[in-house]
Amino acid sequence: MNPRYRLRTAADIARVRAQGTQCRNAHLVLYADAGAAPESRLALIVSSKLGVAVRRNKIRRRLREAFRPRLPRLQPPVDLVVIARGRTRGASLVTLSAAVGEILDQCLARRSPVVA
Repeated sequence: MNPRYRLRTAADIARVRAQGTQCRNAHLVLYADAGAAPESRLALIVSSKLGVAVRRNKIRRRLREAFRPRLPRLQPPVDLVVIARGRTRGASLVTLSAAVGEILDQCLARRSPVVA
């Protein structure tokens, strides 16, 4: 994923978690807030409870790939913080892509009209 689509600072992540709209499904918790940058940005949080580093990195790679085609199309830009839940541990890329589409539709529909 291009670095310009990454939400990096702890202050930005805390802002999105405090002020953003929260949505949940079986695989993910998503916080969405108005973007402060010209592009939508994403932060992924994968707890050590989901396994060793190799497993957590695999989950991160799959989630980044699931979000990659959707981020550039989000208008207006939003900042997203995604927390992986326990069921992501054994989920395939297809399952995670479906979960990402579902949760984005659910969460962004609560905000303003967004093309996803």
